[in-house]
Amino acid sequence: GLGAAFTLSEPSEIENLLVESGLQRIEVEVCELSLKMPELGEFATNHISATPMSEKFFALSESLQNDLVEEMAYNLAMYQTEAGATVPFRIQVAKAQK
Repeated sequence: GLGAAFTLSEPSEIENLLVESGLQRIEVEVCELSLKMPELGEFATNHISATPMSEKFFALSESLQNDLVEEMAYNLAMYQTEAGATVPFRIQVAKAQK
């Protein structure tokens, strides 16, 4: 499900896995990009359609799809701008040597 994409969110967890695999000179950096997006309802639908949960989302009734999109837009309201939304995306970038 969707939670699987977020299970390794702590740099120390990533570093420990790399150490356990025998890698050295490990560097884990947190990078954040603030991306300009369309309005939140459109963003939510587009984002869901690009994830592994898209099949289940589009199998829902239109009413349930709308409810989910409205809930996502409500939870992301702090990122709303006059032109759409500016949403921060955070990733972990790891470098290591064998």
